[in-house]
Amino acid sequence: MMELQDLCGIHEEIQEWRQEGLDRLKLRLVRADCVDRIFQALFEVDKDQMGTEILPFLEWLGPPAAVFLMDKLGEETERQRRGRLIEALRVLGPSATEAVQEALGSETWFLVRNALNLLSDIGDADALPDVIPLLRHKDGRVRRAAVRALWKLGGPAAESHLLGILKETDPDTKFEVLFALGQVKMASSATAVLELAEDRRAHERLRLKALETLGDIGAPSVLPALAELLKKKKTFFGTSSESFDIRIGAAKALQDIGTPEARWALQKVVEAESKGPERDAMQRILEAFARK
Repeated sequence: MMELQDLCGIHEEIQEWRQEGLDRLKLRLVRADCVDRIFQALFEVDKDQMGTEILPFLEWLGPPAAVFLMDKLGEETERQRRGRLIEALRVLGPSATEAVQEALGSETWFLVRNALNLLSDIGDADALPDVIPLLRHKDGRVRRAAVRALWKLGGPAAESHLLGILKETDPDTKFEVLFALGQVKMASSATAVLELAEDRRAHERLRLKALETLGDIGAPSVLPALAELLKKKKTFFGTSSESFDIRIGAAKALQDIGTPEARWALQKVVEAESKGPERDAMQRILEAFARK
């Protein structure tokens, strides 16, 4: 078919009957029984044959092949076979976008999740209106895939939607949101992330991730709050402070922000800290800071 198409192109005059003949042949090749045979071949050939024979053929077929593959992806229960289907759809690239976006409305959770993962690779910002509602999908695996797709497709445009679910979503999705905010690196996100880092009611792992995200964002506005998390505070009953891990997390966030003011804030805490393992750990971070 490709050779015939090339032959049609070498004639200076357009010969419509040749193109009509090619179109008829292509219609036969996208019949369900023909494409189903190619679908079966995906799992029968080795990776070399798949790359040199099957995938180029599917790419040539274009959008009709994408529709067929997405239908099969929604029916396939074996994980390894789903992986091959996803690989084929990824090769189709933009010609598969429409079929992938249509799958976002499916009732099958793994089809929606896989469609979101594919969109992250082959889609663009035009897909955002279809992705945003899935941030509140009933299945957490879909919600997390939607977060990933949102920041990869939208960049800074994803920020407001990510912040909108940060407080209300489940802990695992919060981790994904924090990672996404760290990738987007908008200084305007820092306040909401800091609130989570300071919240003693939140799980410590989540607070540590929030501190890491503050380091990734790099907003100088959070320096005073990070310094407060580092300090030991005197109370009526003695001294009080955050846990060792939270204090070290705050110190690392200061190191990642990397400004002279951040270094000075860390140095002041180290100087006021009594001797012990916590001071030693913060001293090592300060020394690494100085070498940056």
